[in-house]
Amino acid sequence: MDIQVSEYINIEKKASELGCSIPSGLTILPQNFDTAKSPDELIYESTTATIRSILRQAGIQETKLEKQGIKIPHRANKSWEWVGPLIYISSSMLSDAALPIGLNLISSYIYDLFKGHPRNSEGTIEFIVETEKTEHGERRYKRLTFKGTPKDLDTIDINKLKQLSEQ
Repeated sequence: MDIQVSEYINIEKKASELGCSIPSGLTILPQNFDTAKSPDELIYESTTATIRSILRQAGIQETKLEKQGIKIPHRANKSWEWVGPLIYISSSMLSDAALPIGLNLISSYIYDLFKGHPRNSEGTIEFIVETEKTEHGERRYKRLTFKGTPKDLDTIDINKLKQLSEQ
């Protein structure tokens, strides 16, 4: 599995600039959240609705980025690669008892989805994890990108997210 860890933009500041709700807890972000110049440019991955449903099944309440009455469109992927949405997890959410269940359900869904597909089928899922506050009180964020086979992605768990976000 290919795992990439990188710094990410200040989510609160960017959401404010775009006129969106400030994310808290768990929020699914549009894939281009960090590069969008206006709310009209935002776009979700095609898998967003499915992942939202899985998280609801796990009892995880999502904070919506878009304000009431606003609709962000979904991208249509035309390949065999599964691309999950960008999932923001606050530092307080990392200790929520429902999060491991939600991650397990997502991993199982991806694994089951690819049963019967060619062995070289791959998927990608990304998490933005709130890590710490700077000495000036600003929050810092890490982007964790997981790319691999469904069997690889089935190994993503809360401990791995915590460990990688502390690097």
